Amino acid sequence: MKKLSVVLKGFFILLISFSGMVFYESCCGTPDFAFYDIESFDILVEKRELAPNDTLKMFTTNQKYKYLSSTSSLFPKAYAWQCLSDGHMGAKYKYIEFTITSDKALDDQHPAGASLNDLFLLFPYQSQPYPLDKVKNIDSIAQIIANGVLEFGMAKKPLINNEMEFLIFFKNSNNRELTVKTPLIRWK
Repeated sequence: MKKLSVVLKGFFILLISFSGMVFYESCCGTPDFAFYDIESFDILVEKRELAPNDTLKMFTTNQKYKYLSSTSSLFPKAYAWQCLSDGHMGAKYKYIEFTITSDKALDDQHPAGASLNDLFLLFPYQSQPYPLDKVKNIDSIAQIIANGVLEFGMAKKPLINNEMEFLIFFKNSNNRELTVKTPLIRWK
């Protein structure tokens, strides 16, 4: 009888421990997705009808992520007793290219499809505008998009065309390419 009591107590302790782990996992979620990959994003244009001296301003919005697990782990995350948010370690693959192009020529130096990065400025939060073509760490642009909103714009009117669409292109080290098109923008 005493032996049965010890076995039942052991079984009860195991059952309570297992229930505690299940309860913990159901409350905190599975902290198994240490990295993210941006799957898509949209562009919001501040004004689509611009006067010649207006600055074209665009913002990234509506990011969609794919959360990815950690590359290696010594212990299963179910036993880690931590509640980290998904993607807490950042992008799994570094972003290596960010290019803005247009469907039409802007001037003689910028034909349709050519990079326009030298004409655009980044507007960092509470900082001075910064030329996009001077950004050395392209991955930092992706981090800004992932963590909020990236504001960028073009300060002068194109010489040749008065209306056009822009393409914003990202590429990461895993060869994932993201492209988003702006709505038609007109200069008066």
